[in-house]
Amino acid sequence: MSADDFKEQGNGAFNAGDYPKSIELYSKAIELDATNHVYYSNRSAAFLKSGDANKALSDAEVCLDLNSEFAKGYSRKAAALFALRKFTAAIETLEEGLTKFPDNEDLKKELEKAKSEKEMSGERVRRSVVTTAAAQQEKKARSESVSDFVKVARVGLELQLYALQAQLKILNDLSEMTDEEKLDLIFSLLDKDKDGSIDARELANGIRKRNEGMSFGEGLERAINFVAIFDDNRDSTLDRAEFKNFIDTAMDEMGATFHEFCEFLILQQVFSDGGNDMIDDLVGEVVAEQITDAVKERGEFFRALEDDRMFNLFRMFDIDCSGSINFKEVAYGLYKLSEDMESSSKAAFELLLMLDKDDTRELGYEQFTKLILNIAAAGDTTFEDIADALTISFAKPTPLSDEDLAHLIVADEIYNVASDLAQAVEEEIEVDDALCYAKMHKLFDLWDENGDGSINYEELLVGLRKFEGAEDMNESITSAAVMMLATDREGNQTLDREEFARALVKYAKAIGVEDFHVFIDFLVVVTVLQDDDENERAYISSIGDIATTEIAIIQGLAQAIGEND
Repeated sequence: MSADDFKEQGNGAFNAGDYPKSIELYSKAIELDATNHVYYSNRSAAFLKSGDANKALSDAEVCLDLNSEFAKGYSRKAAALFALRKFTAAIETLEEGLTKFPDNEDLKKELEKAKSEKEMSGERVRRSVVTTAAAQQEKKARSESVSDFVKVARVGLELQLYALQAQLKILNDLSEMTDEEKLDLIFSLLDKDKDGSIDARELANGIRKRNEGMSFGEGLERAINFVAIFDDNRDSTLDRAEFKNFIDTAMDEMGATFHEFCEFLILQQVFSDGGNDMIDDLVGEVVAEQITDAVKERGEFFRALEDDRMFNLFRMFDIDCSGSINFKEVAYGLYKLSEDMESSSKAAFELLLMLDKDDTRELGYEQFTKLILNIAAAGDTTFEDIADALTISFAKPTPLSDEDLAHLIVADEIYNVASDLAQAVEEEIEVDDALCYAKMHKLFDLWDENGDGSINYEELLVGLRKFEGAEDMNESITSAAVMMLATDREGNQTLDREEFARALVKYAKAIGVEDFHVFIDFLVVVTVLQDDDENERAYISSIGDIATTEIAIIQGLAQAIGEND
């Protein structure tokens, strides 16, 4: 079948409302002819109908790159931006299209719609400020009985009056401020330590004030992303100029005016009951270094994603133009850089198992970017330092010998078998963000009292007693032994970092923990703050060697049984 045949079938599926099928068929058309802008235009529409506005935007941009004289391409791009609530960008796209096609009625109608929606969105923000303030006062005034209400009514009304007067004064003051003064006020409210910059923890506090009920982990994860994106000088914080860029972007995406957005932010920062509490601040202090590292790594990742050289490398690795990189493409790509198929296959094997979290046996663009960053980090350098050299090396013709080709085919089979095995035996660890991993690593360091890089039975039991202090000692002894036996895969009666993480997950599930983030936070805090019981500590030391010996005996028996089977 030809590319046009696939396109026509895609059109039929699209018209029938089967958008996933239409995406599949348009993708096949693109595989056969990646230069036809219409295919990307059609797939953009299908992505948008299926709810994936980001992919719709990406296809619309490729469509216009291929043919900037295609009027519908501007409509496709604007529709995707509109769905992403990026009204200003959508308006700019439509205006750009109208400069080329001034008589296009569709573009004119879409421009009017985008402008109208932007204005309405700004009005919704203004109303939300009023609604939020009113709801907050209603919540504070509510009481459980008529009698309670009578007792506190006067005080409650006075407090409401004071709060409303304070809010009114702030709003009046804001109306007299310049935009720069408003920005200075918001910056100073967020800059808790007054060091002239806003770090991820401070920004997380502000984000949580705007989103009551959001956990510390969620707020910090968002803040790390925001700081990484707007941190132009790469110091892992936002200075005033960088913060202004952040505010301008957020304001544009919300479709609000600067004044409305400032009113909203300032009222939230001053009057919201949300934000970080004392425990959150303590946890933040404990993992401050890991947070800074996470911002730096995330920033490098975001910059690499937007680097044209990274996208060019992705297209060169993607030999079959499928839009993803499989094992053989990774191995061959690394071979072109090293000309050693054995080491390239080994590296591809390790990298794919590490990055392919969904077991698709392929890497998309973001995962590919992480792969290249891992390669750079292994060489103690950055992508920016080696990007040009990588591109030049990869562009060189590097033919495969028969021996290398055979090695590649065998390695691909081994990789698939290993992936199947890993999928079958790997227990899913429900820890999916950098912050939680950072806190687990910090907890590992706190429990690893002798600093040898592993947790022995005595250290594990001491740590558990910090949490189970009110429980019977025998129960803690049993819990520590079960954790060691269940997760010590090397059979050395100690836990490395990965085994320790698994042990925590198993333990949390066994005792019915619902929020793993909160559980880890609590363990870190009690480990830092709680003093040891000297008598209990002496008892644990006295049984440590005995328990370790018994664990080794059980592990030996289990291994012998396994060998006999």
